[in-house]
Amino acid sequence: MEQSGIMVYGYTESDARLIRDALEAALGGTLLMLSGSGRESRILEDILSDEASGVYEEGEPKVLMFLGFDDVMVKTALSSFPGADRVARPIFCAPTEQNITWPLSELLEHLEEERNYWKNKEKK
Repeated sequence: MEQSGIMVYGYTESDARLIRDALEAALGGTLLMLSGSGRESRILEDILSDEASGVYEEGEPKVLMFLGFDDVMVKTALSSFPGADRVARPIFCAPTEQNITWPLSELLEHLEEERNYWKNKEKK
């Protein structure tokens, strides 16, 4: 994938479009948008190389994966993400050498475990 984009999980299509539109406005370019919903058993690398947008379904966890973003783009996207009054804030992530070979369901479990770890750590 050469074009920058996002993969979302747990969002309706209208919410996913709202997110993409806000990020495109902030970044000043066009973003490819994919959905992982309904593809939980597929390997992440296969989902990302498919480039079919997928099915958009409300669900948990809500995830947004940055595809082809550099550090500046990530910072811009994080600071310009639509407010909670418009759309729920996701777990943000990016593909890595390790997680690219996982089924999406495994990545989702891992992201939830990380989120819970940090939430519990903050409470202490």
